[in-house]
Amino acid sequence: MKNFTQSILALALMLMGAVSMNAAKLNATFGTPANQGAWDAETNTYSWTQSYSNLMQIFTLNNGELANYESLHLTTADYTDAYRVCFMKGGDVLATIKFYSAGEKKLVFAEREETKEIDLTEVDNIKFGGASASGSIVLTDVYLENSLAEEEPVGVETEAKDLTTDMYFTWDGFDASATATGSADCVLVLNEEVAAGGVVFGNPNGSVANSEYADLTGYTKLVVEGVAGSALRILMNRQADNSLIEKQITISETGTAELSFADMEYVHLNCIKTTWGDPATITKLQVVREKQDEPVEVDPRYTDLLQSMYHEWDGVDADAQVVNASPYCEYNVGTAVNAGGTVYGNGSVAAKSYADLTGYDKLIVKGTGGKVRLLFNHTTDNSSDYIEIQEEFDADGQVVVDLTAYEYAHLNVIKFGWGGGGTVESLKLFKDGDDTVGISSIDHSSLNIDHYFDLQGRAIKNGQRSMDNGQLRKGLYIINGKKMLVK
Repeated sequence: MKNFTQSILALALMLMGAVSMNAAKLNATFGTPANQGAWDAETNTYSWTQSYSNLMQIFTLNNGELANYESLHLTTADYTDAYRVCFMKGGDVLATIKFYSAGEKKLVFAEREETKEIDLTEVDNIKFGGASASGSIVLTDVYLENSLAEEEPVGVETEAKDLTTDMYFTWDGFDASATATGSADCVLVLNEEVAAGGVVFGNPNGSVANSEYADLTGYTKLVVEGVAGSALRILMNRQADNSLIEKQITISETGTAELSFADMEYVHLNCIKTTWGDPATITKLQVVREKQDEPVEVDPRYTDLLQSMYHEWDGVDADAQVVNASPYCEYNVGTAVNAGGTVYGNGSVAAKSYADLTGYDKLIVKGTGGKVRLLFNHTTDNSSDYIEIQEEFDADGQVVVDLTAYEYAHLNVIKFGWGGGGTVESLKLFKDGDDTVGISSIDHSSLNIDHYFDLQGRAIKNGQRSMDNGQLRKGLYIINGKKMLVK
């Protein structure tokens, strides 16, 4: 394991400009903990005496820098009680991930439910702390990593284009179906200082009309070059009610900044302005389009077992209904788990907390290590009244559970046995064909309720996703607490 003297050296190099802050790996540095925490740099031991006011800053991030990394790695030892990592915007907590065991942990941001729900570009610091009344732990290695940072992506073509005034038009609408009706007045100010609150790109008088914009749909990011410290407001997708998307970026010490357009249905750039705090000097504005090869076709019979499929129910039998869509659920996929530790679910094996896997044919646990314990299908509220399967990983590194052998499949928890821990690489569900035995069906004409849930527990309201002309698309949903097939 790397000693944290390397972290101090890495920090010194970054301060001298010798190491890019967007390198493939960024080591943690340790600030002063809040008054209920303590850090011993000699032994790399963090301790705390209360469950609150004990956070210690381990990363400081600028200009949406976290989006350049794909995972957080922690290696810990001498664990005494639960600990946590908090993703922060200033002093506000955007997401918290808790841990209940020591060892190597790899948190892939695109896979964890906690980090999938936040905008990583808004995270400006990450903190470490205790999640229990008191405890201590040794931090032997903590770092952010982007495994692709030094590799050219296979099958990706990059096209860069200067942002120009002739890309700015008036339109007959503001959504993705709008049509350009003519050119619009537009200014582009480069290589000279723009006063605080001034226009760099867009309508010269600074107005932000929803019918005037550059349509950048299809481009993946905006790249800006200029004087370090220059800050910009990027105003996009103004609607009829005058709401819009606003992003702020700041030019780094390297003279560049980027804004990703990922996950935006369309990109209508209304205006780029300087912030009200200081003037700014911009030398180049470019939009970039990354063209990727056609993705490899995914077998539709397989789906991931997700943390968000775990609910609290009002009973344990096949007629139970959801009463809490998001109860506590551990999800330690891709991280080392100690003997007896929890991979998925609630380690207390609460009878009414489970993922309803009814309708799937198989549960496939892929990984390495000791025996895997699967606890499911309580028949009463008794905490020990359940079915338990214990299996070793087979020659293919899998434990495969046949779910068709049961009337219903309510998965309470997946653990490693007490004989040894291990690492689960993936949790997959398999369903062959369109068999929906045990699942009720319903016609659109019968739907007269206000909202539904998908199988991941996400609310679907009228007019939103999974809707076609006000009607649910065909598929499986949770309606009135029961799994239903909409035909």
